[in-house]
Amino acid sequence: PACGDTIYDSGGANGDYSNNEFITTTVFPENPGDVVTFTFLSFSTENCCDGITVYNGPDTSFDAVDDEFRGTTVPDPITSTDPSGALTFVFDSDGSVTGAGYEIFISCGPPPTCTAPTDLAAAVNSSDTAIVSWIAGGSETTWEYVLQPLGTGFPTASGTSISSNPLTLSGLSSGTAYEIYLRADCGSGDFSAWTGPANFETGPACGDTIYDSGGANGDYS
Repeated sequence: PACGDTIYDSGGANGDYSNNEFITTTVFPENPGDVVTFTFLSFSTENCCDGITVYNGPDTSFDAVDDEFRGTTVPDPITSTDPSGALTFVFDSDGSVTGAGYEIFISCGPPPTCTAPTDLAAAVNSSDTAIVSWIAGGSETTWEYVLQPLGTGFPTASGTSISSNPLTLSGLSSGTAYEIYLRADCGSGDFSAWTGPANFETGPACGDTIYDSGGANGDYS
């Protein structure tokens, strides 16, 4: 894979990965001095036993960036700090239970001077309100966010500027699934990579009609 590509697990964009996989992938920047960033767009694996380990360099002999990522929490963006600019990840699965897997966008560029926020989370507290929180990547006090329907994907334009953390989102539609992305604004046009998505769904409100999981025309599971 190359800069600008999106990497999927073996099931592709819409399928599940398989049992007993062990896949190693390395991405190098295209230009000398640039670094690779992995931005996880979606992530869902068996919580106990299937996961991804990311290494800060061109192979698995380099330091792991964190513990193995498992479950359904979307990892924060990861940027190489190795002189090669490369990142390597290993995905392994055991012999039972699979999931939707991963979707990782690859970007490349000069080492960032604006660090991305981490631990982005959204909590619903009514049918039309959610509270979004995060940890600043550095000393920045301004951020941009993009709120959109679940599954829209990686932002392709600028977002709404804010200076409060946590952020209260109001006026949301009831019974609706959303995703939110966030990036740091370090001033003078210097932005971090996007962090997210944090996914959430508002509850039903008075006047709504509630359906089972099959919706208006299907059967429940």
